[in-house]
Amino acid sequence: MACSTTGYTGQNYCDKNSRFGKPTGIMFAIDGNTNTAANFLLEATWDDDVEAQQVFPLQNMKAIEDLSTEPTYKDYDDGSRRLMEQGNYRFAVSFDVNECVKKQLLNFRGFQEGIYLVYGDVIRGRTVDSGVNIVPIRLENVNIEKGNIPTMADTEMVKIVIDLKSDKDLNEYDYSRKMAWDVDDVDGLTEVTVTMVTEASDAVVVDVTADCGGQTKQISGIDDTGVLSFTNLNGSTPVAVTAVAESATVRGRYTISSTFATGYFVDLASPVDRIDTVKVISSGKITLGTIS
Repeated sequence: MACSTTGYTGQNYCDKNSRFGKPTGIMFAIDGNTNTAANFLLEATWDDDVEAQQVFPLQNMKAIEDLSTEPTYKDYDDGSRRLMEQGNYRFAVSFDVNECVKKQLLNFRGFQEGIYLVYGDVIRGRTVDSGVNIVPIRLENVNIEKGNIPTMADTEMVKIVIDLKSDKDLNEYDYSRKMAWDVDDVDGLTEVTVTMVTEASDAVVVDVTADCGGQTKQISGIDDTGVLSFTNLNGSTPVAVTAVAESATVRGRYTISSTFATGYFVDLASPVDRIDTVKVISSGKITLGTIS
C-alpha cells in the first residue's frame, strides 16, 4: 500500500450533493442478506426478503439523535498531534409503536448483525465489491431501551440505540440508491392468530386476525388463487391443500379444501413459501377436533 493516496474531486455529476434527506426508517437485516445491484432496486426483492425473514423493516421514524464519538488525537508538547482513531458511529432513533410491536422489538436487544438505513425513498447499505452486490451495514450492538412514560406533552416512544461496527461502512463501502417505488410500503411481518370456525372431513373454515391491545383486525387478502397459503399436516406429513377461498361476506375468513381427520394441524404456510401479498406470520398452528 502506498504511504499516501489521492482521489478524484471533480463535481461533474447530475447531483453534486448528498442524496440523504430526512431519515424515515430502518431495516434490521441478518448477516446473510445480499442482493445484486439490479435486484437491490426492486420492490419485489425487499418483499421477498421480508417474507424470508432476512430483513425487518421499521418505518415512520419520529426522531433521531446523533450520538457518534468524535475523532481523537494525541497532542504532543511540540504543538503537533497524531490521529488516534476516527471515532465511532452511534445514533438513537425513536418510534411511536403499539404494545405488540414494542414487545417484538425487544427481540432485537443485543442484535449484532446488520441494518439498512431509509431516507424517504432512498435505501442505504454497503458494498465491498464496487457495487456488484449490496449487503447490510454492520452492527456492533443494538439496545432497545425501555419505553418512556407518556406525559401531558408527549406519547410513549421506544428509543433504539444503534452502534455501527465500522466507520468504513458509511464511507469507504457506502452504497445508496433512490427507489422508483414507495419504500414505506415495505412492511414487516405481522403476527396473526388462526382460529377455527368450522371443520369437516373435506374442508375447514378459519379466521385470520391480528390481535393487539384488545382490538382485532381481520386479515383479508391472503392469496386465494393458489393453494400455498395454508398447510394441512397429518403429524409432520403434509396433506395436499386443493383450494383456498376467502369469504365474500366476512373479511379474513377462509375455506380450506383438503382431506382432514381428527388431530390434523392447520396453519398458515411459512412466509417464504406463501404466495400472498399480505405480510403476516402465524402465532401457532391449530389442531382439528373430532371429525367423523
